Amino acid sequence: MKLFKEKKLNIGSKLMLIGLIPVVLFIFLNLFLIIPELKKDIFNEKDLQIKELVESGYSILEHYQSLEQNGTLSRQEAQEHAMAAIKKMKYGEDGYFWIDNTDYVVVMHPVSPQLDGTNRYETKDAKGKLLVREFVDGAVKNQAEGYFADFWFPKPGTTEAYPKRGYHKLFAPWNWIISTGIYVDDVDSIINKKLSLS
Repeated sequence: MKLFKEKKLNIGSKLMLIGLIPVVLFIFLNLFLIIPELKKDIFNEKDLQIKELVESGYSILEHYQSLEQNGTLSRQEAQEHAMAAIKKMKYGEDGYFWIDNTDYVVVMHPVSPQLDGTNRYETKDAKGKLLVREFVDGAVKNQAEGYFADFWFPKPGTTEAYPKRGYHKLFAPWNWIISTGIYVDDVDSIINKKLSLS
C-alpha cells in the first residue's frame, strides 16, 4: 500500500512537472525572445515616424532656400517664412518641431518661445546629458542620414521628465538643425496590447 502511494505521488509529480515545462518555456520565450523583438520593432517604427516627419520639415527649408537662391526672397525673408511654416507644423497630441543652429542657439521653439535666441550649449536633460550639444554635434557629423538621440524631457504642461527619442537633421545652407522628438514611455503599454491581441 505504501509502495502504491509512493508510485502515485511520483506519477503526480511527473505530470505536474510535464505541465510546468510549457509554462516555463512560454515565459522564457516572452522574456528573452518575443518582448525584446517587439520592443525593437516598436522603436524602429517610432524612428521611421520621426525621421519622415523631420524630412517633411526639411523639404520646407529647401523650398524657402530655393526662393532665396533665385532672388525671390532675401535670406532673412526666406528664413522668416520657413520658421513661420515649421512653427505651425504639428502632429499627434503634442508633436512639434524646433530649430537650433550649429552654434547651439535656438532659432525657433514653438512650445517655449522664450528660448529663441538663447545658447543651449550647456543645457542638460533630467539625467545630466548635454542634450543640445549631442543634437547639434550628432546632426553635423551625420549630415546625410541625420541623427537619433535619446533624452529625458518634460511633457507639455508637466515638470516631470519622461524618456524621449529625437531625430535631428542639419540643413547645411543655413547651418540649422531641424528636430522633433516623441515620448517613448508608452512602449510597454503598446507591447502589452500587442501581446494580448496575439
